[in-house]
Amino acid sequence: MSYHHGSLRKDLIERAAEVIASDGIEKLSLRALARDLGVSHTAPARHFKDKASLIKALAQESFGVLITELDAATERAGSDPMARYNAIGKALVHFALDRPAYFRAMSHPDVRDGSDKELVRMHAAYMSRLLDAAKAAQAVGWLPGKTPEFAVLYSSAAAYGISQLLTNTLDKSLLAGIDPSALGDEVIDLVVAPNSTPSISNTGDAS
Repeated sequence: MSYHHGSLRKDLIERAAEVIASDGIEKLSLRALARDLGVSHTAPARHFKDKASLIKALAQESFGVLITELDAATERAGSDPMARYNAIGKALVHFALDRPAYFRAMSHPDVRDGSDKELVRMHAAYMSRLLDAAKAAQAVGWLPGKTPEFAVLYSSAAAYGISQLLTNTLDKSLLAGIDPSALGDEVIDLVVAPNSTPSISNTGDAS
């Protein structure tokens, strides 16, 4: 069986995202994707040598979408540094809720191993945005006495933690009667609130 549409790579990535969103990343396989798309089981190998390379390709697309959404969110938030950093946190949570497969792909061990130079570059661009925004928020009084690295770790722990809970099917019982998006926003507001400083120690640093 041959594939004539000329977009197999794109279709494999899109179908992989659907499978991850519905069944989890563990259920992903190139052979199953080939069957789903109606191509020979060897066809995906023209674009991806293995499952890990497909996940990395999906993660690259994920980082691209996330960075675009973070930039848009900060622009909508206006000029206030606290509001801008708050918007970044909420944008990450909404990204995870709207695109759970993208979010999971970005966190996969094969993506985090540092072997893909483009992923390393994209992650650096993402982290640069977080650090710059955190520094600006600290300049107006958020988390005084802490390093920008600590500020990013602190806020990211909340954003990634609630995102993991909201997108993990094993934890759906916790969300009975709760709007996930509203809950995510509330968590971010507790961590990065424009008019208040979190009540953790103001001494020490990230070391």
